[in-house]
Amino acid sequence: MLPLTFADYFCAQHKIPLEQYESAVFKLSLYRRAVPFTGFLVILNRDHFTADHDLIKAVAHLTRIRNFAVEVERFHDHPYNRGMLRWRFRMRISTTRLRGLVKATFLQAGVAPDGIPDIGGSRPSI
Repeated sequence: MLPLTFADYFCAQHKIPLEQYESAVFKLSLYRRAVPFTGFLVILNRDHFTADHDLIKAVAHLTRIRNFAVEVERFHDHPYNRGMLRWRFRMRISTTRLRGLVKATFLQAGVAPDGIPDIGGSRPSI
C-alpha cells in the first residue's frame, strides 16, 4: 500500500474531492493582496500563475514534511516565476503560507514532524 500524500490528507481534512485540491490550496496560499487581481492577471498573461500551480501539484505528492524545501527550490528556479508583478508586488502564492498549510495538515494527520527547514531569515552561527 502506498503512503498517503499531502493531497490525500488535505482533501480528507477539508472534506473536498481530490479534483478540488489544487484550487483550494491555491486560494489558501495566495498572498491576500493578489486575490482581487487573479482574474486580471490571468487575462494579462495566461501563464502568470503557472509556477504556482506547478508547485502546488508537486507538493500534492509529498509524503514527508522535510521534502517541501526541495519543491520550493524548484519553484524559485521555475522559468515562469519571474517578473516584478510576481516578486516585488507579490502577485503569487506565498511559500510561507503553503509551508504552514503543509505542516499543519501533516501534524493534524498525525504524520511525525521530521523537520521543515525555514526558507528565509537568519540562521544561527555555530
